[in-house]
Amino acid sequence: MSKIIYIPAFILCCFFLNFCSAQTKIDSLKFRKEIPTQKNGEPDLAYRLAQQKARELKLDKLEKGFDSLQIRIWYNYASMRFRKLLIITKAKADWSAAIYSMTVDSNPSKQTETIVASNLSTEIPVVGWNVFIEKISALQIKTLPNMKDIPGLTDTLTDGITYSVEIATNKLYRFYSYHAPDQFQDKFPEAKNMVDILEMMDDELGVASGIK
Repeated sequence: MSKIIYIPAFILCCFFLNFCSAQTKIDSLKFRKEIPTQKNGEPDLAYRLAQQKARELKLDKLEKGFDSLQIRIWYNYASMRFRKLLIITKAKADWSAAIYSMTVDSNPSKQTETIVASNLSTEIPVVGWNVFIEKISALQIKTLPNMKDIPGLTDTLTDGITYSVEIATNKLYRFYSYHAPDQFQDKFPEAKNMVDILEMMDDELGVASGIK
């Protein structure tokens, strides 16, 4: 005759909580997320403004990854109301480039930007996709550090364009920014790489960087 074994409910709860905790740790090892933060621990302003506009444009959320690859470059032209966004996407074996031109209303006190007008266009690199991707990969677009994290670099400039980059794959999400990188390119190779990337986007896809 078989016996029925009763397991107290709290033991079952502990088991499942421990299992879920372990599962969360395993999953976190499979996917890496890098978002720069302010001193108070909140995501930095460039990231928050980018996410605001991405929601308004109804773009895919990248924070949990993207199948294949997507690269976004946000162009924040300082005090001007004009903004641009370049999206380079690899879906299966196909590459594409979409360019959003936007006019925004900014509210500095609330730290928000609202898109009041936008236009979408598409482009193909002059040199072709294979050569283009090889060149930007050689410039380390996927792995460049956030400018504020570069040892020895101190940015005291109050004007200039900020460029923010989002990288998303099925295993990674990164966000990093460079403010007026042309002013630091002589001393810091990371800033020089960023300038070269932006100039390539200008030459190959017609996205004006504002760098002279």
